[in-house]
Amino acid sequence: MISLSLIPVQMQLRSIKLLEWDKAVHCLLYFFFIIFWGLKLETKKNHLRALLMVTIFFGLLLEIFQEILPFGRVFEWGDFIANAAGALIGFFILHLNKKKLH
Repeated sequence: MISLSLIPVQMQLRSIKLLEWDKAVHCLLYFFFIIFWGLKLETKKNHLRALLMVTIFFGLLLEIFQEILPFGRVFEWGDFIANAAGALIGFFILHLNKKKLH
């Protein structure tokens, strides 16, 4: 996920423009990230909250790195919001289904 977030713009697919498809990709990546790690960790309420906070912070940190590192990338609030939305959706799904999982 880190390498996908930091690759130079010229290496990315820029020709596809389907309703900001990249925001959907951001959302899905963070959704699956939190689902995967949430299933690996104990699904106690505090562990899931900590995972959510770390995941959102991780997304913010990657956006900041895109701005300051010389890869031709920039910080985008839309990407950060999509990252956080994917993490939140995954968190709520894990939280609602934690009794079924154990």
